Amino acid sequence: LPGYSCPIRHATGVPCPSCFLTRSICASLGGDFLNAFKIHLFGPPLTILLIVWSILSLKRKKLLKISFKGKFFYIGILFFLIYWIYRLIMYFILGIEVFPEF
Repeated sequence: LPGYSCPIRHATGVPCPSCFLTRSICASLGGDFLNAFKIHLFGPPLTILLIVWSILSLKRKKLLKISFKGKFFYIGILFFLIYWIYRLIMYFILGIEVFPEF
């Protein structure tokens, strides 16, 4: 939605699991890895995966398919959700700033 960086956060006040992920990826692409990890832990690893995927797709001259059925995908989603819950507990229960300024 125009004007809202995250409609879920705007509607509920609770950041979604991917809130600030784009900012982290942008910081990674700019070489600011320390800030990227502070913004979202999964930004730099996803940046590397996106770059590798892009290079391989360009070499083969077709987009590579991403398997959503593999064991690694589900493990990644599990870690992603655990990290999100950790951030919510740190922010809302313990009052520690783990999210950038809303």
